[in-house]
Amino acid sequence: MAELPTQVVLGFLGDLNDSNLAEAFDRVDPDATFWLAGKEWSVGGTHDRDGLQKLLGEKVGPLLTEPLEVRIVGITAEGERVAVEVEVSGPTKDGSRYENQMHILYVVRDGKIVTVKEYHDTLHASLVIGP
Repeated sequence: MAELPTQVVLGFLGDLNDSNLAEAFDRVDPDATFWLAGKEWSVGGTHDRDGLQKLLGEKVGPLLTEPLEVRIVGITAEGERVAVEVEVSGPTKDGSRYENQMHILYVVRDGKIVTVKEYHDTLHASLVIGP
């Protein structure tokens, strides 16, 4: 029996918190799309699963001294849609902190995440992560 959509998303976020990226992305359909706010920002726009993993590994990960912490503030689910409000934080190598509030919409089908839309403070993200 497939996990409920909320369980899939909570598992995904838990794996990210535990730095288990391979396990996290096992919960994602190979054809999934990730949309990140900020079309004038190099990180913003639509990515496929492999593209997002590359982005995290090559652009975000090297800036951090330890993994980002994802704290769930609230979660609402209806059918295959799971909306999550999170606070994400972590120290960077230049001494600043990444501190962002996000609203993320997940669509889960057949036990896999198929769509992600992430809304966040793009100015803060671009200042910390880079243009």
